[in-house]
Amino acid sequence: MLLKVVFLVGLIHIAASQEDFPGSSDEVTFMPDLHFRLHFRHYSGYLESTNKSQLHYWFFESQGNPSTDPVVLWLTGGPGCSSLLAAMTEQGPIRIEDDGTLAPNPSAWNLKTNFLYLESPAGVGFSYNANGQYKTDDKQTAELNFEALKSFFQKFPQYAKNDFYITGNL
Repeated sequence: MLLKVVFLVGLIHIAASQEDFPGSSDEVTFMPDLHFRLHFRHYSGYLESTNKSQLHYWFFESQGNPSTDPVVLWLTGGPGCSSLLAAMTEQGPIRIEDDGTLAPNPSAWNLKTNFLYLESPAGVGFSYNANGQYKTDDKQTAELNFEALKSFFQKFPQYAKNDFYITGNL
């Protein structure tokens, strides 16, 4: 009986400690072939944008102090190049090794920043447009990204007060 009570108290503690915010349902709690412990939370899902576009994102909380560390948005150039390439081979906290295994990145940029990867425009990576409209230009892509960013800060309002930076490559 004592074991059952300790177990239930443990479950209540876990449930009570979960933060409740709109993006919490996007938290990644399992990754196949990940055989090491992550010391931060990460989220993946879709951000609503204009013209029925859904832009895919992957967000890694800072390994430092997520509540005060800056939010950095990474955009990979294109057209047609997913930001997940940078996430898994360059500065992300999880790397794909040459043999296909996953490994921690000791130089990950989320050591001191909250790092957001956005697949943009719709049609790149997992991002899509419900109307099947994929022809865009720079102005349309900027508008898609701006609306997706507004959606991000609605999902994660706790980061709206943090410094914010945009970076990427062409």
